[in-house]
Amino acid sequence: MNKTYKLLENFNPKVINDKEYVYMTKNCSSFRNIRGYIRSPLNSLEEMFPLAFSIVMYKDVYQAERLLRSIYRPQNIYCIHLDRKAARDVKEAMKCIASCFENVFIASQLHSVRWGTISVLDAELSCMTELLPKHKSWKYFINLTGQEFPLKTNYELVRILTVYDGANDIWGTTDRTWHTRWKDAGKPPYNIRPLKGSLHIVANRDFVNFLITNRTAQEFYKWTKTTSIPDETFFPTLNHNPQFGVKGQYNGSKPSH
Repeated sequence: MNKTYKLLENFNPKVINDKEYVYMTKNCSSFRNIRGYIRSPLNSLEEMFPLAFSIVMYKDVYQAERLLRSIYRPQNIYCIHLDRKAARDVKEAMKCIASCFENVFIASQLHSVRWGTISVLDAELSCMTELLPKHKSWKYFINLTGQEFPLKTNYELVRILTVYDGANDIWGTTDRTWHTRWKDAGKPPYNIRPLKGSLHIVANRDFVNFLITNRTAQEFYKWTKTTSIPDETFFPTLNHNPQFGVKGQYNGSKPSH
C-alpha cells in the first residue's frame, strides 16, 4: 500500500467528464481506439465461451466506462441499467458509449433503484430478460455495479467457469438469524425454503432462463416483494432449493471442508 501511495503522488490521470464522452463518441472508431477497447477475441477458448454481464449504475460515467473497457470482449454481451434517478448527462453519455458497440445496450425497462426494495432486483431481472434473446450462446451471467472493478481477466474468468462445468456461484446461508427478513411475509409458495445470500451472482444460462420464464420462480418473486431486502433472498433461495432440478443449482450435499 505504501508503494502504491508513493506512485500515486506523481500520477494525475485525466478524468473524462460526461459531456466529453458525448463528443468523443461522435466518431465511434476513434473512441474505441483512443480508449483502447479490445476488438477481437484474444484466443479460441474465450471466443467459444462468451459471457453476459449486467452493469447497474447511476453515477460516475468515467468509472463505469473504465469498468466496461476492462471487461469488454467482442464475443461477450453487456446490458447497462441506468437508474431512472441518474442525472441527464450521465444517461446521455452512457447511451452514446453503448451506441458505439453492437454488443452493448441500455436496458429498455429502467427502474428507480432504492436499496432494500424490490427495485434492486428488478434492475437485474430487466437486464436478464433482454440478455437471453439478444445473444443466444453466452454461457454464464455475471452482474456488476458501476462502482466495481475486476480482479480477474476475461481469460481467467473463462478458465474458472470452464472448471465450474455449469455450476452456479451463488452464496446462500440457512443461518436462522436472517429469518426476520421474511417472518411477516407468510409461507413461501411450493414449500420453498428461503435463504439469505448475495445479490451478486455467477449463474449459467439455464438458471437465468429458469428465473425469467418459470412459473415457480415468478410466484416466488411475488412472495419476495413482501419481504425485507428481497434482492438478497431471490437468487440464493432459488439456487439452494434443489427440488427444481435446474442445471447448476446447489444439490444439497455438504462439502468435506
